[in-house]
This record gives sequence, C-alpha cells and structure tokens, in this order.
Amino acid sequence: MKRLAALFVGFFAGAMTLVCSTQGQKYASPLMEPYTPTRLEWLALDLESRFKSQLSGDAGIVSTDFTANAPDTVVVSVMYTTDASAAVVDAVIEHAKDFVKMDAESYGWSKWIKIRAQRKHIPSSGK
Repeated sequence: MKRLAALFVGFFAGAMTLVCSTQGQKYASPLMEPYTPTRLEWLALDLESRFKSQLSGDAGIVSTDFTANAPDTVVVSVMYTTDASAAVVDAVIEHAKDFVKMDAESYGWSKWIKIRAQRKHIPSSGK
C-alpha cells in the first residue's frame, strides 16, 4: 500500500511540475507564440502560396492575391495596369475562382466557401 501511495504522490508531483512549467510560458518574442489559423485563414494562405505565381505576370497583371474575409469568404484581388485588357483580367479572376473551388473541395470545405473578386487598376510605370 505504501508503494502505491508513493507512486501516486510521485505521479501527481510530476504532473503538477509539467503543468506549472508550461503555464504562463514566456517566448523570446510575441511573434513566437503558438497560433492556430482558422480554416478560412488556412485556405487563403494555401491559395496564396500555391497559386499566386501562376496567375500573376501575364500582360498587365501586376498581382493576384487571396485573402480571408470572415466568416466564409475568400477575396481574390487582381491588380492590373492599363496594359491588361478587360478579357485578360476577367480570365485571371475566373482561373483564381477555379483554384479556390478546387482547393476548398480538396479539404472538404466547398459547401460553405464564398468567393468575391476585387479589381484594382494601377497606373503603368513609365507612362
């Protein structure tokens, strides 16, 4: 019985040490604190990292970005110059929407995701 009590006390002391050592843990920087993104944030990050380069760089397309807009929308933002025709901008937006649908479906999230497109015209450099 004494062995069982000693085992229990040892286990309890070890558990309390573990709990107390992680409680209020300090990090070298606030940027190092753990953070778990939402599904929407994860989807936007995944899209941005995987497909951005495939959609930018066409004639007059400066940038294509994917951002999360809570609670359920991915915003596709296309920045373009006057060198881009309306047809090119529309095609880039449609391709981006296809990527959003495909990526959301791969995670099983396609039922709740919404997509909004944003166009931003910027002056051409050197004109």
